[in-house]
Amino acid sequence: HKSTSIELALDTPVNRIVEFEFPISVRLDIVQRVAHITISPVGLLVGGLSKGNSLSWKLEANVRIPALNIGIRGGQTESAESFCCQLRGLNLQCLQTETRETICELGGLQVDHVRGRSSKTKEQRSVILASLPQPQPWRLKIVREQLSETDAILRSMSLEFFPA
Repeated sequence: HKSTSIELALDTPVNRIVEFEFPISVRLDIVQRVAHITISPVGLLVGGLSKGNSLSWKLEANVRIPALNIGIRGGQTESAESFCCQLRGLNLQCLQTETRETICELGGLQVDHVRGRSSKTKEQRSVILASLPQPQPWRLKIVREQLSETDAILRSMSLEFFPA
């Protein structure tokens, strides 16, 4: 069982081949200020796959983002209203063998409504939703079977607000 770590700056496009048990392509594209990360096996299939066979590969990926702020603005002016979402302790894990197990953890969340400033007033911020400090993050776990099929078969799915 071999593992490797890759650090990607989310503001610079990347297209890199990583030598692993087999070559893996790691690609980071930035489309309209949104980072798209693609991880896929690299290989040449001579003659293609015979009927009934499928290409499967093992993958273990962990993405940790300590803090992420997302803003939605309702107009182009400084006085426009907007919403601001702050995510803290975001952790995404994926383990793929014959099934795919995905775990998403979130340590904290806050959503604010921001009323823009004008020449006479300053910016006003109101909290709409905020999580309380907690010892463990919220956890969403999804297990999917039969990855080569077009229909998604979920073996299990759980959402834990206060995991032990």
